[in-house]
Amino acid sequence: MTTVLGYHSADEFFRDALTAAMQRERIHVSALAEFYLTTLLARPAGWSARSGLPLSTRFVQAIGMPHTSAERARLLREVGDDALTSFVWWQLESRRRSGSLALYRHLGERAYLHCGACPFHELGTKFRRISDAMARCGTALGALRPPDVLRLYELWAETGSEYAARAVTELGLFFAGSGDAHD
Repeated sequence: MTTVLGYHSADEFFRDALTAAMQRERIHVSALAEFYLTTLLARPAGWSARSGLPLSTRFVQAIGMPHTSAERARLLREVGDDALTSFVWWQLESRRRSGSLALYRHLGERAYLHCGACPFHELGTKFRRISDAMARCGTALGALRPPDVLRLYELWAETGSEYAARAVTELGLFFAGSGDAHD
C-alpha cells in the first residue's frame, strides 16, 4: 500500500493532526465526536454542504422547521459543520468568505446544540474550544506567511480565540494592555 508522509489514509493523517491539536488545547471529546471531527477534517479542502445561502439564513430556516423534522436536523448539522470547518480553512478562505468568525462560532455552537443528538450536543457545548483546535489543525497544515500571522491576530481580535492568542505570542508578537481584547 502506498503511503503519503507515512500515513495510509487521509483519515489517519487528520486523526493524528486532530489528536495533537486537541491535546495542545487541553480538550477531550468522546470517541464518537473525535471520529466525526476527523471525518470533517478529511473532506477535501473547501468542501461544504453550502446551498449558496449564507450560514445565518440556513440557520434561521432550520430553526423554523418542526423539531421532529429530519430535514431540520440535517440542516442544523450542516450549519454546525460549515461553521466548524471554517476555522480549519480560515487562512485559505479569509479573503473569499463573507461573515465574521465570531458569528460562525455562535451559529455553529447553537446549530449543534439544537441538533441535540450525539455527538452534536457535545460539539455544541465544547464548540469554542473545538474551534480553537480546528484552527490549530488548519495552521499546522500550512506554512505561516506574514499575511497568515495577520489573520491569526485578526482571529484573536475578532473571537477572543485562546489558540490564536497563544500562537501569535509564540511567534514573538505581544499584546498591548492586559493581553485580552475581550475583557
